[in-house]
Amino acid sequence: MKVLILGDVHGMWSDLNITIARALKQHPDITHMIQVGDFGYAWPGSDIQANGTGFCKPFTFHKAYMDPSTIAKAEALPFYWIDGNHENHDQLEKDQGAFQSGMIYQPRGSVLRLTDYTVMFFGGASSIDKDHRIQGKSWWPQESITYRQVMEALDYQQTIDLVISHEFPFDFPYGSYKKEFGRSDKQALNAIRGQFKPRHWVFGHHHTYQAGETEGTTWACAPCIEQHQAILWNGESLELLYC
Repeated sequence: MKVLILGDVHGMWSDLNITIARALKQHPDITHMIQVGDFGYAWPGSDIQANGTGFCKPFTFHKAYMDPSTIAKAEALPFYWIDGNHENHDQLEKDQGAFQSGMIYQPRGSVLRLTDYTVMFFGGASSIDKDHRIQGKSWWPQESITYRQVMEALDYQQTIDLVISHEFPFDFPYGSYKKEFGRSDKQALNAIRGQFKPRHWVFGHHHTYQAGETEGTTWACAPCIEQHQAILWNGESLELLYC
């Protein structure tokens, strides 16, 4: 098993294509792909579909960036993603990810078995710029983590090897000017960390790669996609990949 973990995309489909294509060239044995939120799901934009949805077109693996064999390989790999604070949450609640075909949305607290390892997914984070956005058009209150979502996740009784989240737990010493912002989200994820004590944790939202270890959990922030970097996880370690 070798999992390619991709950072915030924000609808930058060309950079996502480039990063995946280069990663598959370097590591043709990649078995799964995971994206850590801020995918840009059903985001309003100028790239309007002919059917009049008003949303940016869904992501596709494109021949401008990949040869046919690489596209076939990429399309065959399971691709999982979580929500961040730059998704159309109204649409996501309606269709549970159906607008983006070929990729699997993992709701907050969902758990997936990847070969011999168990992964918990926990999207959600607060927007520091929400005062400059429009509720229901470019900002949605559902972005933040709720008490109920955490309590439901804590009902899971088995071991978790990896957590994929958008925000990071408060106790991770990630250096960011946003350290104090979104405290309730970070404290919610601290509860997840405290109960499951996963060996590994990867998050996004803060865009810049940093890595560390906190009380037995090795963690990393996945770089924003335009940096053409990603993280590889093989069940035993997290590795920064330059694409």
